Amino acid sequence: MGNKIGADKVKITVARLKKFGETFEIHVDPDAALEFKKGSLSNLREVLMADHIFTDAKKGQLASQQQLQQAFKTIDADSIAIKILKDGEIQATSEHRAQEREQKWKKLVYLISRQAVDPKTGLPHPPMRIELAMEQAKIHLDDHQTAEEQFDQVLAKLRPVLPIKIKQKKVTIRF
Repeated sequence: MGNKIGADKVKITVARLKKFGETFEIHVDPDAALEFKKGSLSNLREVLMADHIFTDAKKGQLASQQQLQQAFKTIDADSIAIKILKDGEIQATSEHRAQEREQKWKKLVYLISRQAVDPKTGLPHPPMRIELAMEQAKIHLDDHQTAEEQFDQVLAKLRPVLPIKIKQKKVTIRF
């Protein structure tokens, strides 16, 4: 098993899938599980922190072979774990959610700095100015939407704080 041990503790979270009125859970490394779900990691051993399928992982209640057979048509723990990882939900740690939020924030700042200009000068706003204006406008990002999906909403909230205009140029290429 691939335990990722930090300075003093092991990070473990639960991936779960509800099927036929039953909940099936597995213990996973949160970062490896998310990579596995995206397809960038293929070694199941690096993801799983236990070789058991639970009905309640916190209480340590194991799923019976009958429950597994009924829900998944197999009792093979690895194939069930793969199904739970691919189709189920992975509890993200608060650390991971904060990291994703920060990446989304930086991406939005980048998108705005690439597309928006100061209407007075026609020059782009520096990323630091955009970031400060976003903080001043008390912009909070939605965790369930991409940066691109939130672009227009953020611009609308930014306009009262920062003079901003979207500038797009059409370029025609002739051969």
